[in-house]
Amino acid sequence: MVSSYITSLIRALYNLQSHPIARSKYGSFDVLETEFRSLVDAIWKMKMLDEKEKYIKKIVVKWEQLKQCEIQSFFQMSKESNLNPRLDSAISSLCELLRLLFEEIIANPCLKYEESTHNSEHQEVLIHLQKLGIKRLNDVADFLEVKAMQNITMSSY
Repeated sequence: MVSSYITSLIRALYNLQSHPIARSKYGSFDVLETEFRSLVDAIWKMKMLDEKEKYIKKIVVKWEQLKQCEIQSFFQMSKESNLNPRLDSAISSLCELLRLLFEEIIANPCLKYEESTHNSEHQEVLIHLQKLGIKRLNDVADFLEVKAMQNITMSSY
């Protein structure tokens, strides 16, 4: 959930920065702010995160800086208007913070979990599950092959 909010917000900010004339899929600042609030709520609801207040404080500060750079008025300007340098810098700064947040909250814990599952017992279970999955998928593939052959050799109506 958090990862999708982070990536969605990064994508929207990047599109706004790269293609300011298009104004991204977010037609208004309110939609972008709603996405940001959803991200903050999702981080707050995370169970395993001990330092969530630190992360929330950092991104809220960056968001407020973005608002001070008049992002709201940018959405109200004509489509021909480009980003001012302060706003461009604030967007870059927020995107970088969101990337770091993604790394700390999502990527690093996943890598730690992956490293912890590399013991022999887990490997045996995973290999057994892999063999079982392959066998069942082969059965399904055989069934579909027979069904396909029947459909090909059907006589005309």
